[in-house]
Amino acid sequence: MFYFTACFFIYLLTMGTIKTFGILYAELLHTYQGGSGNTASIGSTCNFIQSFLGIGYGLTFVPCTTLLNFYFEKNRALANGIVVSGSGLGNFIFPFLYRFLLDNYGLHGTMIILSGLMLNCCVASALYRQPIELFRTKSSRKLLDKEDSPAADTQSSTICQNCTKFFISIFKFRWSLFRSMSFLAVTVSFAIAIVGYGANFYILPVYIESLHFTKDDVSVTLCIIGVLEVISRISFGWFVDRKLVSAKVIFVFSMFISGLSTLSLPHVKHVYVLYVYAGIVGTFPGSLYTLMPVIIIDTVGLGSLPSALGLMTLFNSLVAVVGIPCLGWLQDLTGSWDASFYYMTSLFLASSITVLLVHIFKKKDKTTNKDFETPDEIIDTHFNSDDNSNEAVKVV
Repeated sequence: MFYFTACFFIYLLTMGTIKTFGILYAELLHTYQGGSGNTASIGSTCNFIQSFLGIGYGLTFVPCTTLLNFYFEKNRALANGIVVSGSGLGNFIFPFLYRFLLDNYGLHGTMIILSGLMLNCCVASALYRQPIELFRTKSSRKLLDKEDSPAADTQSSTICQNCTKFFISIFKFRWSLFRSMSFLAVTVSFAIAIVGYGANFYILPVYIESLHFTKDDVSVTLCIIGVLEVISRISFGWFVDRKLVSAKVIFVFSMFISGLSTLSLPHVKHVYVLYVYAGIVGTFPGSLYTLMPVIIIDTVGLGSLPSALGLMTLFNSLVAVVGIPCLGWLQDLTGSWDASFYYMTSLFLASSITVLLVHIFKKKDKTTNKDFETPDEIIDTHFNSDDNSNEAVKVV
């Protein structure tokens, strides 16, 4: 229960602040006058460093998502939905908090206060607990007993050799996931969907201000997204667990609706239309993080989830570091945010089409990747758990 609460709190803080970056983006744009594209690259570069190097949020977000799915099987999608709904709650709270801090302490004071607030991620991370599947097995404990005996010295060189082979094989396995066309299709689909979804939190605040609406309208718009995210993520998770509709079908439908709504937004410039659009963003692309681990597990299996999610996060950061600044560069080039919304539309539609190919590629993978090893198979290959063997025992 403590771990579940910690994951919820991590999503509230990390994703809540990431998705409220648009308010800081508007302040940075007005303060430094660095151009829309160059200013947008600040956020995308931070996300790239966190995902690629595992610094900051990268040390909390990925383990949280990975470990959660080992604890739940029957209600896995619902559990993911509840935890990631913390993101929506953060998106409801932080816009008003950002606005209050910026109005009273300025940009630099706000950054200092937010830094202290983010340190609470360390407290939440201290409550993380590894599931039993990732602990050493009974046979590995026998190895500890053997190490206390004289025979252990004669086995040490063999153990080291097998450990070396094991870690090399695990490293090869991580990258060999890209041999799976179905996993590659899922990775590309989620990467471009996340850019399209995340783009809203960058450009909506400055777009709303460019239409001469108030800064309070910006906060209300982001809060609507947050409230609808909480509802949709839990609801979609419940639907998936009840087998009423598959996660892939929900994802395709959500991305298609997102693309159509984004396409229509530049043509109707009214504050209430923005509120409706915010509701659509929170409901449909907002369900993205509920569906992601479920679709990954369906594609490559639970045992491959840690490696698959890590590689997917890395790929997402590579796409986002270029994709997000493109939004601002299009505005710098055309003098309008309309082209940026059309760009987002293309991302949503391309994502929905790409994930449709997963079913086709999955059948092809079964025939072309017969020698593909799962993590458990790699362990069995390099670790012999037979008590009469001089080989190292199986470690999970």
